[in-house]
Parts: sequence; structure tokens; C-alpha cells
Amino acid sequence: MVDSYMKEGQSISYTYILKGKIDFRIEVEKILPNYSSRFPTVLKYKGGFLSGLEVEDMNSLLKDNLCFSEDGTRQSLESHKKKIEDVSPDFSADSLADVYRQYTKEDLLEIAHIHQLDQCTQMDKNTLVTFLSGYILQPDAMGSFFLTLTDLEIQAFEAALEGYFPIDDEDIFDAFLDGGYCAVDEDNEIYIPPDVLSAYSAMNTPAFRDKRELIWKQIQYCYYCVSIYGAAPLDQIAALYNAYEEDRITQKDLINLYFLPSPHAYSFGYHDKMFVDAMLLEDPNLLEDIMSIQKDYAYYRPSKEEITQDASDPDPSALKFTSYLIDQLGFQIAEATDLTRRISYIMKVGADPEHIFEMLQKGDVVFADQDQADTFAEKMMDLYVDTRLFIASGHTPTELDQMEHQETS
Repeated sequence: MVDSYMKEGQSISYTYILKGKIDFRIEVEKILPNYSSRFPTVLKYKGGFLSGLEVEDMNSLLKDNLCFSEDGTRQSLESHKKKIEDVSPDFSADSLADVYRQYTKEDLLEIAHIHQLDQCTQMDKNTLVTFLSGYILQPDAMGSFFLTLTDLEIQAFEAALEGYFPIDDEDIFDAFLDGGYCAVDEDNEIYIPPDVLSAYSAMNTPAFRDKRELIWKQIQYCYYCVSIYGAAPLDQIAALYNAYEEDRITQKDLINLYFLPSPHAYSFGYHDKMFVDAMLLEDPNLLEDIMSIQKDYAYYRPSKEEITQDASDPDPSALKFTSYLIDQLGFQIAEATDLTRRISYIMKVGADPEHIFEMLQKGDVVFADQDQADTFAEKMMDLYVDTRLFIASGHTPTELDQMEHQETS
């Protein structure tokens, strides 16, 4: 792997669909300072070689799907724009199948994978176009896909049903582009084929809307529990849900929820009857350490309001720290948000503020003087005391101190 926009030792995961689903872990072996391309390149396979996986094919797909901006971040909609780069801006009469005919077979297989149709790899392109465009418009298939979408995504999609729709927030349409329900033209406008409109109108019944509201409520419980526990047992999620909601949910229901076809890559995975934070799953030793420490604490019991609050609303303590970075240290919004997220996560897995402060001084943050450094440390401590820690089964340091005081008094 040669990629000037990644650091040595970094890795990426990539799913290559040829003869079934194959997951690769691609590691950076060497950095070339004068490397000019904005996408990674595979030079060789290490270990066992799988026949049929040509290096040229892999590099073509990496170029299409992992193109980076000058600052090293992935360009939004890069792969989607490729799909329509040769399409005329005026294709308002095109059906979904007409749009698909202008895609490559690899594009179509990516859509098929989202809908859990990996068996499509054996089809020729014409057969794939007919089958895929017909399948995803069926009420059951379309309903399953739309069940896990957010309210904001649904609102944007329904607004776009009126015709062309300018992309103000590129990410909001990623789900529909990935799922194959719309296209982007050369003017960067969303186009939804008329047969998609008809199928959605037929599928979007009051019963479906009620079911989607229910599914999203259940997903909120999963997300929240993982966000505070790190490793959230299914029985703990179910217990909270059943305590607060009129309907009931079982561990089996939660597993079925996780395996719904969805354009969203959940920020957690399934492991040993738990939903586990995705980053913890990549470090089994850290996960084991956290779970061994968690045994000393009862799980924090959040209120229903904490669980069901708008997921887009930031934690007050995190928002306060982010505002400090922007207003006092001159960080850009994206930089401040990212640094706050990283600091909070390191705290969650057990790092103490002093150690984090030392790490930051070596990399992200340079202080003008000691007063500024002291203020930063103080603000970071404010963030720490209100952070729900994985190692403490979701309790904050403040709550732990209160619990210890109660035990000794």
C-alpha cells in the first residue's frame, strides 16, 4: 500500500465484492513523499493469494471509492459522482433501470451488497440491471431499507421527490445514493426516477410510518447504551427498553434489528450477546480489560429522556469544551468537534486527564503560555467529570465520587 495521505501503521478496511463478500484489512507498508495520486494503491498481496482478485481490479475500485481531498479527508460523493459523470443533466424521463444502465457493474454490485444481495455477482450486467431495479422497488425490500433511516434523511428524500433538489448537505443523501434510489447529475442535483416515486408513495403507508418510528426508537436505545457502556449486553438494553416503553422487546428482536438491511454502518457490532463499540471490537485486549473493570460497577440506569433525546444534540459538557476550543483557542468548528470527540473517547476507555494532557502537548495542542495551558487542563477536567465512562459501566467520575461518599458515610 502506498498512500501519501495516510500515516505509517494506519490501516483501512475494504469490502471487495467479486465472488461473494470478501473483507480486506489493508495496511500501509511504505510512504512515498512524492506520491502524487489522491488514492491508495495496492502493490502486492501478502500471505495467501486468492485467485480472481487481480491487483489492477482492486486498485481501480480503490481509486473510485477511496479518493482523498488535499487535507487527507475522503471526498464526499466521490464514488457517486463517478457513476453519473457521463450522464446528461436532463434525464428526467429515465426509469431506475435506465439510470442503472449508465452505471458500471461494480457500481451495481455495491448497491446489491447494501440490500444483502451478494448472490448477484454471477449475473451479467443487463440481467443485474433488470433484477436489481425491480427488487429494490418491491414494498418489502424498500420498506426494510427505509426503516433504519433518520427523520432528517426521510425529510430530505421527500423534499427531493418534487424533482431536482440541490445538495446543501451532501451527506444527507448518502444513504439513498448507496441504496440505489436516486442519482446525482453533473449540476450536483438529486434526481429520483418516477418509478421510485411511485413505489415509495405506495409503500409509505400509515402502518409503515408507525413501524419506522418504532424501529428508530429501538435503535436509539442501542446507540445510547453502546455510547455509555462501550459493551452493552442485550439483556441490559432490553431491560431498559421494557421498563420505559409500552411495547416489549427481546434479545432476539435486537439481533434482528441489527441485521436489517441498512445503508448505515452501525457504530457498533455484535459480539457474545452484546452490542460493542466498533473501535473496541478492533482491540480485543482493550475490550477484555474494560469488561473486567466493569464487573466492579452496576450498570448506570439512564432516564428515558436521556436515551431518546435527539441524537444530533451534543452532550452539554462536550459542547462547552468544544465552544472553549473555538472561542478561546481559535480552533475551526470541525477541528474542535473532532478533538472533543477524541478526548472524550480516550476518557471513556480509561485514560486519566493528566495522561491525555501530556499526549496532546506532543501533538494537537500548542499553548501560548502556562496560563493558557492551565486553563485548558481545567476545561478538560470539567469535561472529564461529566463523561460517562465505559470502564465504570456508564457512570461519570462525579457519580462515582458520590457513590463512594455514600458508602463511607
